[in-house]
Amino acid sequence: RALRPVDSDAAMAQSTSLAAILDKVSSNDKDFRYMATSDLLAELSKDSFRAAPDVEKKVVAAVLRQLDDQSGDVSTLAVKCLPPLVKNCSKGSVADVVNGLVDRLCAEEGKDARAKRDAGVIGLKTVLNETPGALFRTNVCVVVKTLVPKLVAKLSQTLCSGDAAKNTGAAGDVAGDCLDVLHAAAAEHGAYMTVGHDDVGDASNNSPDGVSAETARELEAALVKYLAESGRPGTRKRAATCLASLGATAGDGFLSRCASAARDVVETAVSEKKLPARRDELCAPYVHMLGAMAHAAGARFGKHAAESLPCVVSLAAAAREEGSEALRETCLRTLERFAEECPRAVAPSLKEVVLESLKLVAHDPLYGDDDGAEDGADDMDADGDDDDDGSEYGSEYDASEYSDDGDDDASWKIRRGATRVLRAVSSKAPFVMEAKTTDASTEQPLFVSVVQKLVARGSRERDESCRLEAFAALEAALRAASPSRGASSSLA
Repeated sequence: RALRPVDSDAAMAQSTSLAAILDKVSSNDKDFRYMATSDLLAELSKDSFRAAPDVEKKVVAAVLRQLDDQSGDVSTLAVKCLPPLVKNCSKGSVADVVNGLVDRLCAEEGKDARAKRDAGVIGLKTVLNETPGALFRTNVCVVVKTLVPKLVAKLSQTLCSGDAAKNTGAAGDVAGDCLDVLHAAAAEHGAYMTVGHDDVGDASNNSPDGVSAETARELEAALVKYLAESGRPGTRKRAATCLASLGATAGDGFLSRCASAARDVVETAVSEKKLPARRDELCAPYVHMLGAMAHAAGARFGKHAAESLPCVVSLAAAAREEGSEALRETCLRTLERFAEECPRAVAPSLKEVVLESLKLVAHDPLYGDDDGAEDGADDMDADGDDDDDGSEYGSEYDASEYSDDGDDDASWKIRRGATRVLRAVSSKAPFVMEAKTTDASTEQPLFVSVVQKLVARGSRERDESCRLEAFAALEAALRAASPSRGASSSLA
């Protein structure tokens, strides 16, 4: 949104009002500071807000100072002042706000360093989330072009120093906070970070509205390197999620490089038969990235999804040990995303996916796989119990919220993940249900096997969330057999 012409009289009157407020902001009485900050927020939120340049700079300094206020109520109001301030002030003041917040985010040492970092992270994420690019394009562009190079430089510094591999320390905390903010920026304003929709590897694609091609390349390199080298599973997942969010607006070259890197890691881990704990830690964020990138890029990711699907299936089959439930669930979630977003591209492999999912739908080591003799040959079914409620890569939900018995059993996550895969295939690729099963004794369409299995699970499932997913998948399968959706008479 273009800034309106400044009415000199209105600006002078507002500047006088702001000057009075700024005097109270510095009061020793926290109640006065709170009321003054509240008045400042009201002034900044007015559509008519305009201030003389010198007063505007004082307002920026006051808001940034209030972020560090000892009173939580005052600092909370200061955070609320940031979005209207960024929307309505000049480009120079926008850059000053961003620089002040980044300085707080990068505070590793000194008194109240953790509190300063928290203020920086919350402030930046609030600005990014509450400043729509469509309405405030000019100022959002300034925010991104000021913010991204600084965060990339900080990440690169952490990587070069070797601190990325440490599980403790302020440097690792700062890197994690940088990734948090980068993800927020990519989710809200990714188009400014990937030089439009063009390939970030082409230097000719510089855009006046976004970061330079060089910065985009440095951002990609830093995220990929951090994903490969960090010793913190949580921050590795943040890097993977950030790459996936960028994939929504990046070109095919970016998608290809990320997918290829993920496949190389997964295929190497499977072929070398790495120890389960190391394999799970290494592969989980890459598999998560593949699924998230398919969700972000949609059909554009189809070719890469088709190339990546076999290695995801192989990894799920290899993760049979007790304690690998989270990785298995992540693999199933990625397969679900492939089926939902790129059904035509992955169609040749979906029959195999459905057959493996049918085995896992009945996976329940505590009570046994009781849906029929056909489940006894479950090659992927050797999991035990695992306390995985805090998994970085598994379920979006907490097991204790849905599990019937509240114990450490995590098999319900695998059953639910497999059921969701069946629902996704039935909804997005119903033509797969007409394929014949490979069982020599009873050759029948996959549709029959899916319906039989889901009906059995609906009546026997002990976990409420899995039971609901089974009914939802059954409904999707029955709809897939409808002639109105192009199903042949063989499914009637």
